[in-house]
Amino acid sequence: MVGSRNATQWGIDKTREWCYRLAGAGVTIVSGLADGIDTAAHEGALDAGGQTLAVMGTGLDNVYPKRNRKLASEISQKGLLVTEFHPDEGARPHHFPRRNRIIAGLCQATIVIEAGKGSGSLITAKMAQDEGREVGLVPGRPGDRNAAGTNLGIRENIGELISSIDDVLAMLKRQPAQTGVHPSGTSPNRQKKSESQSTVAVQRRPAVYPDSLPGKIRLALKNGPIALEDLQGATGLSRSSLEEALLDLLLDGWVVLEYDQRYRWRR
Repeated sequence: MVGSRNATQWGIDKTREWCYRLAGAGVTIVSGLADGIDTAAHEGALDAGGQTLAVMGTGLDNVYPKRNRKLASEISQKGLLVTEFHPDEGARPHHFPRRNRIIAGLCQATIVIEAGKGSGSLITAKMAQDEGREVGLVPGRPGDRNAAGTNLGIRENIGELISSIDDVLAMLKRQPAQTGVHPSGTSPNRQKKSESQSTVAVQRRPAVYPDSLPGKIRLALKNGPIALEDLQGATGLSRSSLEEALLDLLLDGWVVLEYDQRYRWRR
């Protein structure tokens, strides 16, 4: 279960309710320990006395966000914390796409509630779809920024529209009969993947000012992708300030980390 960090109360309540009922039915809830939807998913599962698994973008001793330390501690006692990073490793922008791929790989079904355009949650859904897993998208009101990504995903067939817990359970029942792999060893969805499907575009730009941190980063990236070291030189920011700003921009969907570890501003 994944979704927006800046979720509405409706999204948080819906997530907590669904995960409570799913966990009570024996389903293990997997999410990313972030604010918003992730937190509600873990809490719902724990409230039901069920199993929940948190995939971290940091080391075990450096919980992000810090306000979720208590939640992480409870999950470690009643569920499972998963990370591929050194225990002391802090939050870095490039960690979260790596975390997302683990979430997509662990789950039989990925459910997205409230995701903006270009958000990490929608990218996770694409990863899951490419691996032949079930993907469900909860629709939102037209014009609602928190639901812009899920509504777009439904239109682009990234996943199927779901509106109830029964829809989720039906998806899970289908999954065991699907290997998601052809005899050639490739995912059927991966064979269909095209350049137009692999990137979800953001159609509006953030309201940033040239003298703000996001504004400096945007200006430095205007001519194309840049590596972290070069971006630091172009902006004049300290490495810690730059990484903190990039982390927020990455999680909000304004900046993309390319496979060659260069950062790109979404046009």
